[in-house]
Amino acid sequence: MTYETVIQRLRFRMRDVKNVPLLYYENGALFTVVNEGARELYRKTRDFEKEADLTIVTDQYDYDISSEIATDVGEIHDIIMATGSKPLSPRAAKPFNKMVADDVGDDDDETNGDVTSSAPDWFRVWNGVLRIYPTPNEDDTATVYYFAKEPLISYSNANLTLSIRLREDYLESLLTYCKGLVHEIAGNEQMADKKKADAFAMLEEAKANKESYDFDTAVSYHGALD
Repeated sequence: MTYETVIQRLRFRMRDVKNVPLLYYENGALFTVVNEGARELYRKTRDFEKEADLTIVTDQYDYDISSEIATDVGEIHDIIMATGSKPLSPRAAKPFNKMVADDVGDDDDETNGDVTSSAPDWFRVWNGVLRIYPTPNEDDTATVYYFAKEPLISYSNANLTLSIRLREDYLESLLTYCKGLVHEIAGNEQMADKKKADAFAMLEEAKANKESYDFDTAVSYHGALD
């Protein structure tokens, strides 16, 4: 489904919404509404998975996600080292820093100290930087599996024909959420909250009924990695 298609349907749905500024019947404003709605629902579906290679460099433990992995990384799901196909285990920043501090044996939890390994065990993400531990003492590569984020797109006639990275099953959820945003613009917060809640409920129902093509393990063809 394209932005143009969703905008046309949303404009039809807006007929019973009162006090909507005339600006919000135009393509440019509605494009912004639909993009905001798509980004919000997209974060909840986590359906669009991608992978990228990461070059592991000897004695380097910090890697800038946008420049060294990909610019559209939204949430890292898994990291697999090429040597031995070993997966790295994720840790939140606080337990990661505590683990490093305990291993290093001093109060410096900002760096990896002198602990190195040919097979790092852990990773954490903070402020757009991926840190692995222990520090690699050999060059290697890793495959990073991640959920791509939906980009913030500016309106243009060309962008009207772009496809929204949401499955067709989520169209009703998207239209309902966007109508909630329109109610919010019109100053009806109560109806806005109701429409958004309805949209999230529809989304969960659609996710629960995704197609499955593996009868043994019920792995959804359109599903997220986990």
